[in-house]
Amino acid sequence: MVLSIEKKAEIIVLYKNKVSRCQITREMDISDWSVRNIIKNYTNFNSLNRKNRHERQIKRMCITDRFQHAGKINSIIYETIGVQITTRSMQTVLNNLGLRARRPAKKPLLITRMNTKP
Repeated sequence: MVLSIEKKAEIIVLYKNKVSRCQITREMDISDWSVRNIIKNYTNFNSLNRKNRHERQIKRMCITDRFQHAGKINSIIYETIGVQITTRSMQTVLNNLGLRARRPAKKPLLITRMNTKP
């Protein structure tokens, strides 16, 4: 069941008025998990909508500079938007967008005997 924005706003108003989660669940006749997720998303993202991972901005950053790695993009997102994402989640987002990173080829360990040319 998808809740309307009005219902979500009503839940947030009750939450801000220090009404407990259990009371909100009983009054609104909504599951505890739904109320918990709505409150969590509102406190983390200041939005009543679903989580916004800012994929368009991430894709734009990657296309403008193809040599940026997930850690650098992650730090830029945190500085500009204030959303903290793990590096692994950032790699998953980049893979889902079709922007796969290149990994260096594994090279054998060279010993000194191999470096000397006969």
